[in-house]
Amino acid sequence: MNLVDERFELCSLISRLMPFEQLTGHNERDTKYQRKLEKTFAPHKTHAAVAFFAEHGIGFDAVGQFALRLEKHDGLYRLEPASQFPVDDDRWTAERAEAFMPLLNDFNCSTNFDEFYGANKDFYTAESTKFYDREYSKIDFPWLEKYMVNSTLHVVFSPSLSNCNYGAFIGVRRYAIVPHNCELVHEFCHSIGNPLADEWYAADARFKQICDDSVDVENQPWYNAGYIMAREYVTRAFHVLYDMQHGETDLTARLAIEQNHSTHNTFPYMCEVYNMILETV
Repeated sequence: MNLVDERFELCSLISRLMPFEQLTGHNERDTKYQRKLEKTFAPHKTHAAVAFFAEHGIGFDAVGQFALRLEKHDGLYRLEPASQFPVDDDRWTAERAEAFMPLLNDFNCSTNFDEFYGANKDFYTAESTKFYDREYSKIDFPWLEKYMVNSTLHVVFSPSLSNCNYGAFIGVRRYAIVPHNCELVHEFCHSIGNPLADEWYAADARFKQICDDSVDVENQPWYNAGYIMAREYVTRAFHVLYDMQHGETDLTARLAIEQNHSTHNTFPYMCEVYNMILETV
């Protein structure tokens, strides 16, 4: 079993080499594999592909939104014919994606990443198996799927990620991209939460106010817009619901964990949004 995706690992490496760590999600380099990445690819930090990512702020979920639209033929990457751009933010446009393709293929070739990836396949398989046994096998997929229509759930396990989870939506494919210390249920709940959050944010003035008021760019720069907060609120509310229906007994404590995620009172209206979710299920 290998849940590691070569496309994502290649693009994740490019983001890791950027000088702006706040854009990458690679804030801790404390595993043997991550130290190997640093040592092996440090000479390529000035590659044009890295500069492109840095110039356009390609970090966090934008990495997966691009990587999982790729396919490989005869050693070269190209965009899937059915890929649609832009995605749901302005970091990727069709023109930008096409412009990046020759840089990506040059980076892959000049760094010998293919060889590096192939040489580590036994490691990927072993780590994937551990991840499957510890996390993936315990997910209640029927519970998740009863809240979604016309979608398929996938997981990408990434040993190059340190402490951030990503979600990527590629047509009807919904991906959770996670490291060792992951929030897998949270990322899958984005598949439920994002569409509902977008609907509420556009139509419900009270919900929009809640989300806009919760933006704190100084302390939480990765949640830098109201619609992003909306998706986080609804996703976290569904995660609480999942836990409450899978053995959690203390709702107050569980909501407090989400309310104070990362910093104190990151999501101050968590209880209110959870009650909104209860009205929909």
